[in-house]
Amino acid sequence: MRKIYKIISILMSIIFFMSVLPQVDLLDVLADTTKTTYRISTVEDLYKIREDLNGIYILNNDIDLTKATQKGGICDYDGTGWNPIGALESGDYNAFKGTLDGRGHKITGMRIYNSKSSNVGLFAGIDGATIKDLTVSGTINSAKKATIGSFVGTDTSGTISDCHSEVDMHLKSSGTVGGIVGMTKGKASIKNCSNKGDIEIIVTNGVGLMIGGICGSAYSTESNIEKCYNAGDIYESGTLNNGDMEVHGSGILGAVNTNATATATISNCYNSGNIQGMLIFSGTIFDSMSAYAICPVYNGDYGYIKRVPVSVKNCYNIGKIIKVNTYKHPTTGSWVTNRLKGSFGGKTSTSQDNYYLEGTCETEDFARPLTQAQMTTKNMMFYEGWSKDEWIVDDNTPYKYPQLKNNRYTTNLEITKIEVAEQKNPLRYYIGTEKIKNLEDLIIKIYYADGTSKMTYCKNFDYEFQSKVSDPRDYEVKIYPDKEYNPNKYIVATVIVTNVPKAVAINLVSLPNNTEFYEGKSFNFTGCNVEVAYDNGELITKSIDFNSTTGGDINVPGKQTITYTEDGVSVSFEINVIPKKIVGISVTTKPNKTEYYQDDKIVLTGMVAKAIYNSGVQTVISNNDLNVSYDFSKAGTQKVIVNYEDFTDSFDVNVIAKVAKSIEIVNGPTKKIYIQGQKVETEGMIVKATFNNGEVKEVTDYTVDMPTMKTGLQTVAVRCGDAVAYIAITVIAREPEQLEIVTEPNKTTYVEGDELDTTGLKVVARFNDGTVEEINDFQILNVDMESIGTKSVKITYGNLFVTFDIKIIEKVVEKITVEGKNSYIKGEDFDPNSLIVKAVYNNGKSEEIKDFQATGFTGNVGKNIIKVEYKGKEETFVVIVHESDEQWTIVKKATCSSEGEKVKYCKDCGEIVYKEKINKLPHTIVIDRGVEATCTSTGITEGKHCSVCDEVIEKQEVIPMLEHTEDEKWTTIKKPTCTNEGTQVKKCTVCGKVMKTKSIEAKGHNIVIDEAVEATCTKSGLTEGSHCIVCDEIIVAQKTVAALGHKYANFVHKSATCTEPEVAVGKCERCDSTKTAKISEALGHYYVTDKKVEPTCTKSGLTEGSHCSRCGLVKIKQEEIPATGHSVEKDWELEKKASCVQKGLKVKKCEKCDEVLESEEIEALGHDIVKDEAVEPTCSKDGLTEGEHCSRCGEILIQQKRIDALGHNIVKDEGTESTCDRKGITDGSHCDRCGEIIVRQIVIPTKTHTIIEVDSTPATYFENGYTGNIVCKVCGEQIRCGNIILKLKLNKPTLKVKALKNKAVIKIGKIKGITKYEIRYKQGKKWIKKYTKKTTYTLKKLHSKKKVTIRVRAVVQDKSKVLYSKYCSKKVRVR
Repeated sequence: MRKIYKIISILMSIIFFMSVLPQVDLLDVLADTTKTTYRISTVEDLYKIREDLNGIYILNNDIDLTKATQKGGICDYDGTGWNPIGALESGDYNAFKGTLDGRGHKITGMRIYNSKSSNVGLFAGIDGATIKDLTVSGTINSAKKATIGSFVGTDTSGTISDCHSEVDMHLKSSGTVGGIVGMTKGKASIKNCSNKGDIEIIVTNGVGLMIGGICGSAYSTESNIEKCYNAGDIYESGTLNNGDMEVHGSGILGAVNTNATATATISNCYNSGNIQGMLIFSGTIFDSMSAYAICPVYNGDYGYIKRVPVSVKNCYNIGKIIKVNTYKHPTTGSWVTNRLKGSFGGKTSTSQDNYYLEGTCETEDFARPLTQAQMTTKNMMFYEGWSKDEWIVDDNTPYKYPQLKNNRYTTNLEITKIEVAEQKNPLRYYIGTEKIKNLEDLIIKIYYADGTSKMTYCKNFDYEFQSKVSDPRDYEVKIYPDKEYNPNKYIVATVIVTNVPKAVAINLVSLPNNTEFYEGKSFNFTGCNVEVAYDNGELITKSIDFNSTTGGDINVPGKQTITYTEDGVSVSFEINVIPKKIVGISVTTKPNKTEYYQDDKIVLTGMVAKAIYNSGVQTVISNNDLNVSYDFSKAGTQKVIVNYEDFTDSFDVNVIAKVAKSIEIVNGPTKKIYIQGQKVETEGMIVKATFNNGEVKEVTDYTVDMPTMKTGLQTVAVRCGDAVAYIAITVIAREPEQLEIVTEPNKTTYVEGDELDTTGLKVVARFNDGTVEEINDFQILNVDMESIGTKSVKITYGNLFVTFDIKIIEKVVEKITVEGKNSYIKGEDFDPNSLIVKAVYNNGKSEEIKDFQATGFTGNVGKNIIKVEYKGKEETFVVIVHESDEQWTIVKKATCSSEGEKVKYCKDCGEIVYKEKINKLPHTIVIDRGVEATCTSTGITEGKHCSVCDEVIEKQEVIPMLEHTEDEKWTTIKKPTCTNEGTQVKKCTVCGKVMKTKSIEAKGHNIVIDEAVEATCTKSGLTEGSHCIVCDEIIVAQKTVAALGHKYANFVHKSATCTEPEVAVGKCERCDSTKTAKISEALGHYYVTDKKVEPTCTKSGLTEGSHCSRCGLVKIKQEEIPATGHSVEKDWELEKKASCVQKGLKVKKCEKCDEVLESEEIEALGHDIVKDEAVEPTCSKDGLTEGEHCSRCGEILIQQKRIDALGHNIVKDEGTESTCDRKGITDGSHCDRCGEIIVRQIVIPTKTHTIIEVDSTPATYFENGYTGNIVCKVCGEQIRCGNIILKLKLNKPTLKVKALKNKAVIKIGKIKGITKYEIRYKQGKKWIKKYTKKTTYTLKKLHSKKKVTIRVRAVVQDKSKVLYSKYCSKKVRVR
């Protein structure tokens, strides 16, 4: 479960930080829950890898370090460019231990110049890390001793795979250098990697270098280099004058360090780079100064070779060693020519199936030479022992030698020919600019070695001028479609070179996509375009960025004017810089210490908390500026809350329960003797505990076990957590000393013969431990309850007793009760014995009596009142005499399942007098038919049941199924086919069930041939096949032969027209098909509108039309419209409305041309007066008097006058002061007329507590003290509990004695808080005692010339308690 919680916790942390950290890939997080996964999208993200050297990093895209590592760039480290990840100021490094997955992306422009680190590369060093699927390009310059690799300086047990270097290196000092890794240690692996960067050794005295195209040196227990190649050159420059320089150079591995137990394995690798000018040693695959393993053999007797195990297998070399050097022999002093011979190993190496191009090395004992033809043979027949699953010779590419299938040198095709297909516009170049213009208008056709070709624009191709551009004229330029892999294939084109045109006007076309930016971040003017007009007539639209503008400062909030200027002509626009503000905080790294004991204080060392700004930028906050709150009083996972400027984040820590490992009883309890059942009193007891965190302190949260009930001396456990110590106590018996009746019984008066009732009686015993306890197990002595009078009841409990009185009175009948038979039939005699008569006594009890008298029965029909008498008490009882009906009445009929009932009623009252049962009726039996059994179903026997009540009379039994009857003949149910058997069965003749089954043999196929069909350009073909003519099963499937496809050639160019696109038309060499390759879209008709001309009464018109302005095509022809002539049938038309004061005009016009034919005036209307109501003034708004205006024309007839606003009637809103337990509010005011708030009241935050100390008690020599509780003086809230101050330790005083004549002066060291000092002295046998409160005391009348012994101790007295310190003694001789 912990693992599940851990995964969930990480996932929640990931969701929370997605807005402030590089984006995390959830699948990558689940892959390793112990490491954090980061997404790298920017230069800043890449640089931050050094903040977590254990993380998992994934590149989202390519990263360009060109600007960042230039001098002054954001990643420039003190002018040295890129600072290797993990590098330290000391020159050492912290190793990267995580994973970097490039995902096929590239880091470009990495610049390192004389790094301060002694381990140089993208990473200074790695330890067990993984780097994969990444390409790095750039330059490394070094003039100090260093271990250098484009990816890693020192690789300890790391794995580097699918990584490719395009980094050029320039070395001017000693070191170990590799194209991928400088040095390997431990079990290091380099796989599927390549180097295309050159390594230059700048000759200087005192240089010692080990150089390998892949790895500089193996200082490893096990180095493995597999499926790698080097295409970079290793060469010297400069001149060495009688100096001492030693260089080991190799295409793959430079050296194996023999001072360690080093081995190396190199397999499936090759070198195509040239190695020239190496001093002392030089090689092409591997070079070591201490082994004959994959190193060149040299002449001379300089030094000696140690043998180390190195294996080289399936490798080849085509690189040339093109320069021979001489060196001065260190022993003889003579100059020796160094002949570079070997390339694949020495005598102790294992060399297998290795080859080199004839002529690249002089001789080689451990590899075989091959000719150019042999090395480039497509079937690789000359490469014995090589796997074609690993290697390929692709003669369609420019690289004709074997390539690794999973690490190709190139997949680009070899170009055989290039020709110009079309050039729309001439190429132009402005002196001093970067690029040639109009390359996109040059279309070329490229022919490849595999017979294919393509037409393409030249826009993004490399090019170089044939001569230096210096003045305006025509130049020739070489244009390369694929310069890296086809450097000799290019076309030559003419470029018109002129001076740069000057801008004469600039127009802003579009603003940036964003015109608001956050303070301190960076400007991004993407989307901002300007149109620039030049003096040569060109009009060019340009995208501008921040670097090409002025006026912007990202660190100054507010509106800013941005200006783009070109040749003194400018255009401007406005942007806004938003002030930065914190929107959150994030604890990105927990403190180093995340495990605590209860009540520990937190240690923030190592914690990194960052402020998150509205711009997304994060900055580290000093831990001193953070407010951290936590509660470590409880064990388990606890949350630490981090606050900064009203923002909060948190992280979890583990709090370990603080438990006592052992305890010590410093002082036992004051009370030593206890009565059974008493708890131990801890007064006076002092307990010290030693905790699991090492702390030792006095504790009070201990518990003391309950003593047992056993009397005598016993030990009792004192516990603090699991820690135990013991104290000794004496336990005496707990005994009662006195009995008391707290409450007498509820009943104290009884009737003679009653039993004693103790309900309500409460008796307590007082014990010797001072407790009072109710008892129930007391004894009551026998009491005479039969005689009348006052009796004493004695209660005993052990040897104790107590009494209470009761009163016994005479037993008297108070009444009688009667019940019994109360119904008789006429003629029936009365039976007194049927009556139940009870006497009820004065004690509430009753008993049945027999000696009563009963009279009053007459036997008449109806009520008879019976009188019952006993001992002077009487009671009446009513009996009813019924007269029975003679006929029975049936109340329930009998059935075959139940009895019936009949009754007789009383004639007088109708009550039932007699009841009698009627016997059950017999069943009505029916027969249940039986069913015979068959071979498919069971049968059933005959049965019987009652048709009335459904009772089963005779149960039906199941008859088992019969056996099947097998048919004698076989029946075919499935006929056999060519491939499948048939089936025959025998069935039961009764039910048809299958009893037996047998197979019929398959017939076999009748095969015919399906003829092959040849493929054409457009239709696929088929190979020959076959099938069965009976079942149509395919025996040999015909395989589809893919259509050959057209092979187009001889393209003819056609320019675009209004209707036809610009195309190149080619014809298939196999068939008559043609292919049109569209170069650009048809121009399309450019239609312009021929406007419609309306006819008038006197002139003819034209309909609307249109035509193409480019080709003249008429789209809509214009037609003539005849003149219409005047029409005078129109009614009067209002030409000018009459107003209140002016006349109007109406006219008659021609209906067609609106020409006025007749006119007439309209009289003025006069004003339509309405009142403007008065408006009452308010506190803040003016009022108006009553006025008048015309509702028709709006003219004001009586002007409304303004009435001044009344002004507010302001009242004060009283504020309240804030306290430490409630917020306050400032004074304010409002208008009591309109309610408007004049001065708004503002909430005043609560004040901080005014802290004082209360209940403090100083420690004394007898009692512990207390520091006091910290409380708020204002609100009384307790802020913090105080601590116990251990009681004072009484130390012995210091003593100084000065002997004088017949006396001695005593000086006692002062002890704070004591009562007095006791002084004892003697000059003989008798001690004399004195007391003093002073620290100086003179002993007088002493004997001269005799020694006096003096003892002093401190005395502390508190009421009856006295405490003495130890004595301090001195002996002096009196003068």
